Amino acid sequence: MVTQLIREGKVVRSFLGISGQTVPLPVRVVRYFQLGHKSGVQVVDVAPNSPAHRADLKEGDVIISLDGEPVTSVDDIHRRLTREAIGKSKGVVLLRGWTARLEKSIIPAESPG
Repeated sequence: MVTQLIREGKVVRSFLGISGQTVPLPVRVVRYFQLGHKSGVQVVDVAPNSPAHRADLKEGDVIISLDGEPVTSVDDIHRRLTREAIGKSKGVVLLRGWTARLEKSIIPAESPG
């Protein structure tokens, strides 16, 4: 990242177009879906015309996996949204309404800022 900043004057990252917060997963949900972790990222907002919007993510969804790796915090998502992720389809696993486990594909875009 430092070399990218020096060479280009900015750091290019990818983004999904969500605002999220780390939330604990209810014990019953962890057991039912046989999850190996006890927290995820709840979607608070989905930006219009964003990668998340196109992938049909909804406010209230809880992301538990991105690109085959567990998501336990917002930091987990940020770590995976590198420049290399731009335009490459990623699998996202989420819980909707705590009762449905959904698998979707999302294609991160270049961060506008």
